[in-house]
Amino acid sequence: MGEDMTHETRLFDPTAHEGRFFDRRGQPVSHELNDRLIGLTLEQIRQIGVRVVAAAGSDKHTALVAALAAGLATVLVTDAAMAQRLLRD
Repeated sequence: MGEDMTHETRLFDPTAHEGRFFDRRGQPVSHELNDRLIGLTLEQIRQIGVRVVAAAGSDKHTALVAALAAGLATVLVTDAAMAQRLLRD
């Protein structure tokens, strides 16, 4: 990661501890790690019928907005403060 990653968000695969990179609008970002990752692409993730994202805490806001913009969630589990903030966005 480094300073050049400040405008990118990482979508974690909890089983591989690796991730796909996408920007704040949810668009894929070209990154060398994407070519070395063994796992689902963002498009393959979108094709899964039920996609649950769980996130809470203000530090997760940017990543959550990007994941929702990318269409990566069909179900969201979050806290009341995050839900209210998302509704205001």
